[in-house]
Amino acid sequence: MLTDYDLEQVFLTPKRTTVEVQLVLVSVVGSPFREKFPVVAADLKSAARMLGLRLAERPDVASVDRARVRVRRGGSLEDASGLRATLQEAFRRGRRG
Repeated sequence: MLTDYDLEQVFLTPKRTTVEVQLVLVSVVGSPFREKFPVVAADLKSAARMLGLRLAERPDVASVDRARVRVRRGGSLEDASGLRATLQEAFRRGRRG
C-alpha cells in the first residue's frame, strides 16, 4: 500500500549550476519524511516549477497546498511566497495532465 504525503516544507539552496532541494513531507498519520536532491535549473523560479511538475508525477504526494517554501542563502532562510505559488501552479498543471 502506498502512503500519501502532504508537502509541508521546501528548502531551496542555490548552488553554482543547480538548486539543492530539501523536502519535508508528512504522511496522513503524521510521520515526517525528508528528501534531498539537486535540480538543474537556471534560477529559483525554474527550480520551483520543475519541482512542482516532478511532485505531480509522484503518486505518493497528495497535496502541496500548505507547503512553506523557503530559500536558504548563507546562514539565513527567507520565505518565498512567489515561489510557493509557482510550485503549486506547476503541481496542479502536472496533475491535470
